[in-house]
Amino acid sequence: MFTRTIRLSIIFLLVTLIAACDPTATPQPSVTPSPMPATRATSVETTFPATEIPILLPTVQTDCTDSALYVKDITIPDNTQLKAGEAFTKTWQLRNTGTCIWNVRYALVFVGGEQMGAAVTTPLSETPPGEILDISVNLVAPAKDGAYTGLFELRNPKGRALEIGSVTSIWVKITVGNGVSALPSAATTVPSTSVSGATAIPGRVCKPDQNIETVAQLLSLLNNARAEAKLAPLNISGRLSAAAQGHSDDMACNNFVGHTGSDGSSIQARVGASGYAASYSEEVIFASGTPQDAFNWWINDKAHRDAILNPRAMDVGIGYSYLPGTAYGSYYTVNFASP
Repeated sequence: MFTRTIRLSIIFLLVTLIAACDPTATPQPSVTPSPMPATRATSVETTFPATEIPILLPTVQTDCTDSALYVKDITIPDNTQLKAGEAFTKTWQLRNTGTCIWNVRYALVFVGGEQMGAAVTTPLSETPPGEILDISVNLVAPAKDGAYTGLFELRNPKGRALEIGSVTSIWVKITVGNGVSALPSAATTVPSTSVSGATAIPGRVCKPDQNIETVAQLLSLLNNARAEAKLAPLNISGRLSAAAQGHSDDMACNNFVGHTGSDGSSIQARVGASGYAASYSEEVIFASGTPQDAFNWWINDKAHRDAILNPRAMDVGIGYSYLPGTAYGSYYTVNFASP
């Protein structure tokens, strides 16, 4: 009996174990795990405080002189015709003829006339003495037809205008639509002798137009002729140029052509009044036409040719004035001299 009971217990245990291993057995309830919370990758941004990089301006220069020389127009020569509202870029080429280095403390400054959208100031790039700099401004032609002029100066760190040859301004001159050109066409040539019987222009302040490009062309023609004759080139003098420009203005405003000024002055008196201490001075003049017309007249006349090719001449001043309504329109003066 006891043995039978033990046998039945063993059988029951085996049956239970077999049932537990049966894959068809009813699954037992299980605990469903709680879902993991959703996560996203994040990045940590390190923020640094903003800092300003200091702009170091060049040191203001002392014990040096400022001056400039106009070389040529790179773009938009005088009286270029443009469409109303047309955008354009004016570029001048100038040479640093002083002893100071041009840098960002120097600027091209709009000073008068038609602004045409130009920046009031345009800093210059570094330009050592003797070097050439191209200076550009972005402009927009006015909306109405007409002739327009914008005036600009080169100014040093003290705000003083640099002398550019015989003037202190450079300019942009354009015509819009049917605007009338400010420069005359070549006209009858007039020898450099006095022309009498003309009268001054009454009733208004006389301010003839000047043209740096015309002056530069004439200087090139004169020095080319001297180079062909194996002579030293002429150096442009601000004082001689002031005297020459004054006489060209005088001739234009008083409508005459002659070596004696309307106030009775001589070439020697005008040169002396400019502050140039001359041991030798000489003048040639011309009325109407182009720089080439003036040069052709002079070089083909012995007295004028001798003045251009005089070995004594070291410095030169050139004046050009244009005034519509006068007998000749254009008036040229060239002063040759040596200290």
